[in-house]
Amino acid sequence: MASRRDLLEDVSRASARVGAHMASDATGLELVALVVVCGFCVVLQALMARRGAVKHGAGDHVAFQRLRRRYNAVYALGTFGDWIQGAYLYALYREHGFEMADIGYIFVLGYFTSATLGTYVASLGDEHGHRKLVMLYGVSYGIACVAMRWSNLAVLLVSRVLSGVAYSLLFSSFESWAITEADRVRVDRRYLVQLFSAATFFNAVSAVAAGIAGNAVVVAPDAQTTPLGGNRYAPAFDVGAVSLFACALGARTWWAEA
Repeated sequence: MASRRDLLEDVSRASARVGAHMASDATGLELVALVVVCGFCVVLQALMARRGAVKHGAGDHVAFQRLRRRYNAVYALGTFGDWIQGAYLYALYREHGFEMADIGYIFVLGYFTSATLGTYVASLGDEHGHRKLVMLYGVSYGIACVAMRWSNLAVLLVSRVLSGVAYSLLFSSFESWAITEADRVRVDRRYLVQLFSAATFFNAVSAVAAGIAGNAVVVAPDAQTTPLGGNRYAPAFDVGAVSLFACALGARTWWAEA
């Protein structure tokens, strides 16, 4: 088993070196292709929005656009903070010195929390308001990201519990607020198709942006010399924490209680 584990780790390190080499040899063609695809998607979203204005009426469409701007701004910040962690979560635990089995237990705790406590907390939105739960998402997930700088097992377990709860809120409270708010401002529910379509687009954009930003801060020369600690993958979680706290602040500022 030990030799097999060593082989897997050697393969992982080799893959990381190959990926870094490919990234360093990039000529910019990939970036151009990315910009072209994103530009095409933006144009497509604009055409869909104009089609909705013609189909449902300009007056109703103005209210929908206002709702879409408020929703997507907060949603993009929330998903960015989630996406930027994914590529470095396992690597951060390894950098802290944990073995593969220990990391597996930490992950299981997060999934178990999301399926149990997270499901219960997400159900409280109808009683206490979905905006409050979105704010809870940003604050709890942000604290979980900050806690990733510490190598203490108890701190990391608390971080996974907070992350598990936040993960359930991400996939329930945002959409619930949008539907409730659409009813409050009397936006036709037919617009929700366009709203969630645009949200899916911004989710994809935030994933791409998170990948670029995460790589930039992790490979930065001074990534290990920050005053808060020496884990080289922690800066990606710091950026995620900033985005998540901004998500909570945006929900507090731009969203009505619903």
